[in-house]
Amino acid sequence: MIDSEKSNRDLGYDSSSDVDPTPEEESQTAGQPKGSLTPDELTAQGMLLYIAGYDTTSATIAHAIYYLSQHVDCQTRLFEELKTCNGFTYDNLVHLKYLNAVINETLRLAPPLTRGNRECRQDYKLGNTGITIPKGTTVEIFIYALHRDPDFWPNPHDFIPDRFVEPTHHPYAYLPFGAGPRVCIGQRFAMNEMRMCLAKLLHKYEFTLAQPPVLDYFRGSPLMSPKNLIGLPYYKDINDISYKEADDILDQSHRKCHSFGKTPY
Repeated sequence: MIDSEKSNRDLGYDSSSDVDPTPEEESQTAGQPKGSLTPDELTAQGMLLYIAGYDTTSATIAHAIYYLSQHVDCQTRLFEELKTCNGFTYDNLVHLKYLNAVINETLRLAPPLTRGNRECRQDYKLGNTGITIPKGTTVEIFIYALHRDPDFWPNPHDFIPDRFVEPTHHPYAYLPFGAGPRVCIGQRFAMNEMRMCLAKLLHKYEFTLAQPPVLDYFRGSPLMSPKNLIGLPYYKDINDISYKEADDILDQSHRKCHSFGKTPY
């Protein structure tokens, strides 16, 4: 079914692009009528801004640090890439392939929204599948399951950022921000936030697991936001302490959580 659908580029838009819209694209919306919002709509938009704009981003950053703490080789590779960056700016970070691959792989394993839905506005035939979706039908898309489908992702439960260094996946097998003309409006802002936060943290600190972590989630919630991260992580200032000193301290403290050097806050 998924192979019968056209890609974003085939339909004339690219939801994964970090490029500003062209004058032609801007002119397509220039004549659209402008309205106003009621107080209830303003309140709803404000709540959505905090839930969609902050909770989802912080959850992804937490998951990224969690996965990197488990995969020291990936964390080391990312640290080496960050050392080559001449200043953490938007223009520089957007071109760091491995940093973006780490974020994308984190979003694949732990999408902020585990499911989404769309309402069919007219009868729609799904390519050559013989399936027609009637007008008014709500289509539920299980993003979490799609991201771990072995038909699209080899070793789907493993953290492998290299999948996204030179991506070859189907465009609709990866939907952390949705897709199409109603793709998440905050996609570019969220990606910039995550790039900057992870770059500044991982350039200065090394993260490891002080004890087996426990990730607990809210049951029934479409948001994949951990309640808390027990045992994740302890960190050390790379400039202030050696690996041997950190290991000695860790052994003496019976593997409790510790912070080394300066705190990042």
